[in-house]
Amino acid sequence: QFLLKRNQRDVAIEVINAAIAKLRTATKFSLGDVECLNALGDALQTKSELLNVTPGDRANQGRNVEALLLAAYQEGYNLALKTNASSLDAHIGVGEVHMALGALYASHDDGVRANEAFNSAWSAYRRALDVKPSKSDAPSACDERFEVVYNAACAASQAGAKEISRELLSQLILCGASTAEAISADADLAGIVL
Repeated sequence: QFLLKRNQRDVAIEVINAAIAKLRTATKFSLGDVECLNALGDALQTKSELLNVTPGDRANQGRNVEALLLAAYQEGYNLALKTNASSLDAHIGVGEVHMALGALYASHDDGVRANEAFNSAWSAYRRALDVKPSKSDAPSACDERFEVVYNAACAASQAGAKEISRELLSQLILCGASTAEAISADADLAGIVL
């Protein structure tokens, strides 16, 4: 992401390719290591984001982005959840991947697959909200939890669960974690009336 911000897209892709290769190797030597699987999912998802902003053939690029997102789910987050069903990072990763897939399908006018992806994202975020924070979590975990709730509200909204989305957002406003103005500016939350 740093390299991309410095207009070094080619170097950024080289770096993320190297990271993906190392993480794939690490998962073979670290069987059952949820952190490693989540990191692989994150790296694959990051590469999809890099490709998504790279100029080029949009149709071919869309297929590559979709393949990377599906790999992030299958090779990373889903395997992490099979190892530890209460991995908050894996649930969040699944939610993020499906939100990105939903946006990709929507941009290609595939409403059926977009709706399926958004529903999968909302399901993942519901499970993430059910994961209880550990007693050893630092105070900064509160901010992370607020981010999960906000992303869950976005997923619920995109999945058509507008009332649940509104309830989640109202809780964030009550906690001071967001504002009505910020919420109204988010395209994922279009149609939510607070």
